[in-house]
Amino acid sequence: MHLIALRDGANRQDDVAGSGGTALVLISGLGGTSRFWEPLVNALRAAAGPALRTIIYDQRGIASSVRGSVSVSIRSLAEDT
Repeated sequence: MHLIALRDGANRQDDVAGSGGTALVLISGLGGTSRFWEPLVNALRAAAGPALRTIIYDQRGIASSVRGSVSVSIRSLAEDT
């Protein structure tokens, strides 16, 4: 897990698997946690190994991520990504 500091005091816990140049970012829907993606990430690790980098995280205010002071909107969530 990597702690990513965002503007306005928010932070995000990222889980990165693999080290390849290709990255796949998996984002849960509003209110969902990154743990939703674990079965898929495990299957991808088994199939592609380290050649594929996967990134999952909890959005602002969800599970291990801190919301911060910015209003949460689709735009702010996209900027966080």
